[in-house]
Amino acid sequence: MVGLGRHVTPVQGRVYTNEFRLYGQLHLPESVGTARMLNLTDRPYLPVTDCLVYDAGFRHPPEHESLQYETTFAAVPKEHILWIVGGRGEEPSEHARREARQVYIMYASYVLSGRLYLMPGQRVSDFLHTVFTDRPFQDLHGARVLLPKREVHLEEFDVLQFHEFVTVNLKQAGGVFDIGNDAGKGFRLEPGED
Repeated sequence: MVGLGRHVTPVQGRVYTNEFRLYGQLHLPESVGTARMLNLTDRPYLPVTDCLVYDAGFRHPPEHESLQYETTFAAVPKEHILWIVGGRGEEPSEHARREARQVYIMYASYVLSGRLYLMPGQRVSDFLHTVFTDRPFQDLHGARVLLPKREVHLEEFDVLQFHEFVTVNLKQAGGVFDIGNDAGKGFRLEPGED
């Protein structure tokens, strides 16, 4: 294993880009969430070790024949990251004065849906203005990977994966859609979710 910096711990994760999918150990500073670390400007890449690199795609698990190569270290340029599974999310206390908004994040062949946390009454367009200029990486909670279908409403897309949270780079999204209601109201929940 590659040596770690002081106060940095490896956590299992998956990094999705337009060029590849990378499975490995994300190296994150202790007590700092993935999105917050990626929004820092002191390092232009995400360090990942013990990597399996697969063809680009979104399905999990990847097909064995899509494995391109293995490497002990990869530096993934942050601006190429679409989204990440794994790492650390925000602490629940960071949501204390914010409200959940259900959104869809569109990509060419799939959709992510989940909750972003905004200030009470804040319009998604105002939130995105700040995000695009200062903090493109955000935690998407209750994240679902959806497969679009023609002539079917967004809420009827097939759910391929469910994650407690993912970290998304909103600058790389094809579009962000606010479904216009609070999280959970009129939106399909996963079994066992309240």
